[in-house]
Amino acid sequence: MPDLDRIMKRQQVLADFGELAIRSPDLDKILAEACRLVGEALGTGRAKILEILHAERQLLVRAGVGWDPGIVGRVRLPMEEHSSETFAIEAAEPVVSQDIAKEDRFSVPPSMREAGVVALVNVPIFRPGGQPYGLLQVDSTELREFGEDDIQFLRTYANILGPVIDRLLVVSALRSTEERFRLTVEAALDYAIFLSDPEDRITDWLPGAQAVFGWTAEEAVGQPAAITFTPEDRESGQDRWETETARNEGVAPNVRWHIRKDGRRVFIDGSTRALRDPDGTLLGFLKIGQDVTERRAAEAALREREEQQKFLLSLSDALGLLTTPTEIATVATTRLCERLGVSRVYYGEIEGDLLTVEQDHTRGVPSLVGEHSLKPFGPDFIAAYRPGAVILVRDAAQDPRLTPAARAELRNGRIAAFADAVLFEEKGEVSVLAVQSATPRAWSASEEGLVREVAERVKSAIKRARAEVALRESEARHRLLIESWTQAVWECDPNGVVTTDSPSWRTFTGQTLEEWLGFGWLDAIHPDDRSYVERQWRDAIAARRLVDAEFRLRAPDGSWRWTNVRAAPVLDAKGSIRKWVGMNIDIDARKHVEAALRESEARYRLDLERQVRERTVELERSRDLLQATIDSSVDMIQVFEAVRDAAGEIVDYVWVLNNHTSASRYGEVREGQSLVERNPGVVPEGIFDAFRHVTRTGEPIIAERYYAHEQFSGWFLQSAVKLGDGVATTTKDITAWKEAQAELLRLQAEVAAAKLRESEELFRAFADNSADTIWIVSVDGSRLEYLSPAFERMFGEARGPVLADIRRWRELVHPDDLAGAADFLPRASAGETAIAHYRVVRPSDGRVVHLRDTGFPIRDEAGAVVRVAGIVQDVTDIHDATAALVGEKERFRMLAEGIPQLVWRSCAEGRSCAEGRWTWSSPQWRGYTGQSQQGSHGWGWLEALHPDDRARTMVAWHAARPHGRLEMEYRVRRAADGAWRWHQTRSVPVRNAGTAEQPEGRIVEWLGTTTDIEDLKHLQAGQAVLVAELQHRTRNLLRVVRNLARRSIPPQPGRDEYDERLAALGRVQGFLARTERYAVALRDLVEAELQAVGDGVSDRVVVEGPPVDLPGEGAQPVALALHELATNAVKYGAIAQPGGRLSVTWRVEEGARLLIAWRESGVPIPGGPPARRGYGSELITRALPYQMRAETALEFTPDGVRCLIALPAGAFRVVEEAGS
Repeated sequence: MPDLDRIMKRQQVLADFGELAIRSPDLDKILAEACRLVGEALGTGRAKILEILHAERQLLVRAGVGWDPGIVGRVRLPMEEHSSETFAIEAAEPVVSQDIAKEDRFSVPPSMREAGVVALVNVPIFRPGGQPYGLLQVDSTELREFGEDDIQFLRTYANILGPVIDRLLVVSALRSTEERFRLTVEAALDYAIFLSDPEDRITDWLPGAQAVFGWTAEEAVGQPAAITFTPEDRESGQDRWETETARNEGVAPNVRWHIRKDGRRVFIDGSTRALRDPDGTLLGFLKIGQDVTERRAAEAALREREEQQKFLLSLSDALGLLTTPTEIATVATTRLCERLGVSRVYYGEIEGDLLTVEQDHTRGVPSLVGEHSLKPFGPDFIAAYRPGAVILVRDAAQDPRLTPAARAELRNGRIAAFADAVLFEEKGEVSVLAVQSATPRAWSASEEGLVREVAERVKSAIKRARAEVALRESEARHRLLIESWTQAVWECDPNGVVTTDSPSWRTFTGQTLEEWLGFGWLDAIHPDDRSYVERQWRDAIAARRLVDAEFRLRAPDGSWRWTNVRAAPVLDAKGSIRKWVGMNIDIDARKHVEAALRESEARYRLDLERQVRERTVELERSRDLLQATIDSSVDMIQVFEAVRDAAGEIVDYVWVLNNHTSASRYGEVREGQSLVERNPGVVPEGIFDAFRHVTRTGEPIIAERYYAHEQFSGWFLQSAVKLGDGVATTTKDITAWKEAQAELLRLQAEVAAAKLRESEELFRAFADNSADTIWIVSVDGSRLEYLSPAFERMFGEARGPVLADIRRWRELVHPDDLAGAADFLPRASAGETAIAHYRVVRPSDGRVVHLRDTGFPIRDEAGAVVRVAGIVQDVTDIHDATAALVGEKERFRMLAEGIPQLVWRSCAEGRSCAEGRWTWSSPQWRGYTGQSQQGSHGWGWLEALHPDDRARTMVAWHAARPHGRLEMEYRVRRAADGAWRWHQTRSVPVRNAGTAEQPEGRIVEWLGTTTDIEDLKHLQAGQAVLVAELQHRTRNLLRVVRNLARRSIPPQPGRDEYDERLAALGRVQGFLARTERYAVALRDLVEAELQAVGDGVSDRVVVEGPPVDLPGEGAQPVALALHELATNAVKYGAIAQPGGRLSVTWRVEEGARLLIAWRESGVPIPGGPPARRGYGSELITRALPYQMRAETALEFTPDGVRCLIALPAGAFRVVEEAGS
């Protein structure tokens, strides 16, 4: 008789696991629960799931129950040729080892024996399609015979596990692909990427397209792709030609001018590709293009700039040899006139309203040398001629600034357009360099710049002008950086009182200036946050510490937005707070996301706790039922293990298990005690032979026996079944039954009927509430005996017609799938577990659903198949997810292969994968380097890199993980001609879902691009040559100025100081001329100045500090400061005094500031500090803070001079030492 309780318990296990598999997306959680359920169902308390690692031929303990936590997720077992695990996977059959100590068929890992495992079962787990995933392994620490019903249960369990694992792996792969695709698209903001349908109407408009063309996705989707074409290209049909070419040839070039939403034109370098499905049907077009407008303009400007630089260098050389203003004017006007191709260039002076042209060069027009009245131009126009100004007139006949009389004067001189550059003003005279054209001319920015450059070379203040331009550019860059990062920037006094306007704050909050000043800014803070903000602000002012707080601010529309305020005190030279500077960053979106995440987590936590409570109640109920059943049994239940001789014959049995009833009848029985010795009567009564027959054949027996031996005398009903290498028996005393057998049979029938009804009710309760369709058919497949209610929802058909005629089910199956669907039922009737995948067209709504039908046999006690049952699961979501995954992969492939860069993927560290190991390379990489796909995998791609660059490249890879980004440059060999060309590689990590330990998520792989920058390198090299040449010319010019000063200025005290300062500048220019990076080492500057005053190697001088470079524009002011300090030391200080000592040191504070300390000691200063501040003091205390934003302190102590110079981060660069 079957054990109905055990059957129901295992059915409940399958139901519990099915519900978890439907609800949970967490594979690790599902596998752990699967192990726990199967361990409880079989009573072993131990089970684990082994995942195949194909590359290593190992089995990872992916999940488990009853094992040490250090084993699950870490231990790996080898897939040895003779292991039971390998055999089970290759044979696709369960493998049972009843006693591993006696196992001679397979090898068993020593760790299993060490863990106390005595018996085990390996059941293979296969994903749909027959791909092996791993094993379900049930372990027992006691001798255990796993029966056929145990094996059948484990088979069914593994069959359910396979599709569940496959679904979650497919979903995980889809998410990873979507994440890679999203990162690729979002990172490609330099590229306009969008898709259109077969009629070339826009269907997808990606962020790069919006950045390049200006239209948002809402504005662009549905519009014809031709909206990006210029009117002339649309009129000529260029857009139609492009799509037709892509339709016929697969791809069409798209390299031409396009138009933006705001009307501006952009030059695009890209292509249009036709998108087709596997059948060749046109799905639409993929359009990818890069905005190269600025690059084209920059290249043209660079070429023009190079030509201008050559011209200006040549002009500088020529002017450097001249000694009189007339000669300079002659050469300058001649060369500039020929360079620009204009009609006339002259040099003249304006005094009042009189212009005197001293020298000119003409082409086809008369000379203007002589005096000319400027009265027709009026005082307002003449007032514009200020030093440094360039006055442009493009068309004199149309310029509103010119009076009619002025236009007439210009016509007489054949002047239609002009560009006048004012050089300088001395004693009321204004010097002018004038460029004139006989025809109207639109002066370009380049031409205006050339005129200005020539004018600056004619005058003597070129160096200071360049420094001021560089300073303005630096300020603009810093201001742009802050403005792009923050929503509001503000200042307040040392006490926190706002006294200065902040337009960005008022724009952000809508406050007026009056509302903002003082402490009015508190009115813009949410009432609930105001006390917190006030407390933070008071504490920061009192502690002189940074402010970093988050609170809500009122927006102009009245809404509240979260902001992050950060403020820092600005200290003066004495360390007192001069003011506070702060900024606000809008974090409202982040706060809303965090709130939504907390709400979602709370909701899921409550749901999980509810499910745990419900399952706990069910488990406790099942446990109590089982315990009550065992305790209430009046039968004697015993388990025996066979004892065999050397020939393998059974000669005895020993006790393994005795229940309470048996112990009360037998007395105390020790485990392992001999049956024949304790009860010798079993031999003559035939019980011993019956046990041997069951053990040998596996055929169970039930017999009534009269036994009158030992302490027994009466009739007994005994059943015996094979259990391992032994038998399990149930013995009931039926002496009283024999006296009233009819009544006993009647009572047994009633009890059996009641139990059957209860079992059927439990089964129906489970089946009626299952989300899957459960069915039972007759063994010949002609009649449905049961069909669960889920059928109507899943198939869209009432159950009645199908229960009445099973042929109705076949009519619902899609015609193309009918053959495979009809075949699996006979296979299940033949005794195997059969799986069929088919589609059903639902009559209720016409929707096609994909189903997975698993059929398995139901056997009677004799093992004969009496029915066939099955479970139908709706796998439409899995099918759609798989199709979406294929589509995402195809789109990613087309995108990766469509862009001009070389694209690649690298797996993250772990799972036998280290940094830099590529897993995929694009066709562009393989075509460029000549490598195969397999050849580029792992570290094979390094073979395409220049040998000198490989070690440096791997260093960059190892540093990429902590920073979360990769950026490096190296040379790649081009297979077409063997050339080594410079490339730049950039990569970002792809992360999985975040956890509490890793909020950003674990890096699962890297996605990167490699771009050819060889041409850019050549342009940069050319630029470096020009800069070096300019430094050389500047140094030579300083020598000429020194020589002129020596010859022109009579001997006097100031002349030598002036000459020495020029010499200091010359030394800086010498350093810059000898370096390729336009920077000077601070140590070289210090030692050069000390050597210049004659004490660079004295033992009284200490020079110490880390390697630091100063950029060219910053090296000059610092060199002058060091020169002034050294000059003072050699005249009055540590170098001049015999007992004096000098220490020049520098250090970097947390990468933010460079501190340079000049300390003299042993130098008495009688009378205190000097009463007059000379040029050196002014340079250190005023010029350095103004030019370099430095903080300086200069003290004259009783022991000597102390000077401290603090340079900000942008004014220096720390040099990495070798091996760091």
